[in-house]
Amino acid sequence: MPDISRSRLLPFTRREPFAALAAVASDEGTLIPRGALSLMIITSIRHFLTRIGELATHPAAFAIVLIYALTWLIVSPATFGWNGAATVATLFMTFFITRTELRDTQAPHAKIDELLRANGTARSELTHLDEDDVEEIEAHRHRQRQ
Repeated sequence: MPDISRSRLLPFTRREPFAALAAVASDEGTLIPRGALSLMIITSIRHFLTRIGELATHPAAFAIVLIYALTWLIVSPATFGWNGAATVATLFMTFFITRTELRDTQAPHAKIDELLRANGTARSELTHLDEDDVEEIEAHRHRQRQ
């Protein structure tokens, strides 16, 4: 069965965003990557979604949900009911789980980064790998397996 991993579908990285794209000549004779606009849009959406995920782990997210619930209770207490309580509880639990998950992944990352820094033969670019997007990390893992 052929390997159809996502990293094969995204052969480019942040450092070489147009490596997989053909170039076309513009009116001035310069080369413009074909699909550059769509690639920029996709990259922007990926960065935006990553940033939203990071913001969801911030303590201010809990305050926003609390303000939302209080506003709902003040503006329309008759519609809050069980559905409103379930909505607010779901939002709180989602943020709790996301924050706990972040903490559980950040601690091992910090330990591994320290081990990489302490080991003189380790490649220093690996310490910054966790700052990349998920697709770029998968592409890196795929390159390392080959």
